[in-house]
Amino acid sequence: DICGQFIFKTVVYDKSAARWGGHSEAAMMFIKDYIEHYIENNSTGELRYAHSGSNGMPNKCPLLHNYMLASSLVSNPLPLNGRFFNIAQPQMFLGPANSKTELHRDNTLMPFWFNLYLGAKAFRIIRFEDSNAYFPSEFESGRYTKYVFDELQNEYTEQSIEIWEPDLAVFPELSKVPIYEGTLYAGDLLYAPAGALHGAVNLESSFGNSENEVYPPALSHYIDVCFASGFAENCLENLNRTYEECPLEDETTAEAYNSCAQMSNIQMDGMKNYEDNALYEADVPLYRYSHTQSYESWCYTGCELYKIEYDRIIAASGEVADYYLSYLNHQRNTCRSQCSLPQ
Repeated sequence: DICGQFIFKTVVYDKSAARWGGHSEAAMMFIKDYIEHYIENNSTGELRYAHSGSNGMPNKCPLLHNYMLASSLVSNPLPLNGRFFNIAQPQMFLGPANSKTELHRDNTLMPFWFNLYLGAKAFRIIRFEDSNAYFPSEFESGRYTKYVFDELQNEYTEQSIEIWEPDLAVFPELSKVPIYEGTLYAGDLLYAPAGALHGAVNLESSFGNSENEVYPPALSHYIDVCFASGFAENCLENLNRTYEECPLEDETTAEAYNSCAQMSNIQMDGMKNYEDNALYEADVPLYRYSHTQSYESWCYTGCELYKIEYDRIIAASGEVADYYLSYLNHQRNTCRSQCSLPQ
């Protein structure tokens, strides 16, 4: 009832897909229709997975902030790209049993937390320090894929790595690294460190949210991972926007950059708040987590992303399908309708 009129991106897993997480066959759906056809009564048998895509709860159902509080355990992050308000997160994930996302790394190599509110969801995780020695940079753009000779077809075919059904003959690297596995149940929270490879599968129909954040005690590790990866996944851009007083030159080492970042006002304030637990001692609404003064301000700011995108397209005078402009208008109006509702 709360989110039914919003449109989400839905995907299915395809073992041959080279895209992020092995997702394919993208389709936009009203969330109420998705729940009816794929969660409550999945008569098609298709394991279609819904997520909020490149946008997060701030403009894909902001009223959920009443029901999906940010845990006090993760409520003191450092600012992402130099700001606390992140329109793209937390992302929401909803899927039937056996829907999944295959092995991947997150954008900017940031750590992430995942909070599960419904169902059961399993994760398999490989730490960056273990994966970096064996897995090449293909993960930066999608999945790790090899060409394998198919004797039946007498030709080479592509095969992508799968963490849930691993083929150790093709990917012996998986036998050389520790793989951490755990299952989340409703009410559980997962934290994964910077650069970790991970895949997830829904053991039951599940609903949760997730956000990429760096926390003050973990900054050194994040910097080390970014440098060791060769600045993969735009992690350097993230650091530069956050620590403008720490210029990166050709000879700059991870140790030197970390020393500068540790002395920044952002990090020193963050460490003080973290050590004193000064900001939050309980679970908090997302608008407070984002350092916004009120729910209304947080909500309207998020909703305006659709208008900014709409105006950008119109100004560019490019050829854009009418349905996309209609989609932007619909999402903005639906989003704004939740900004002035009683809290």
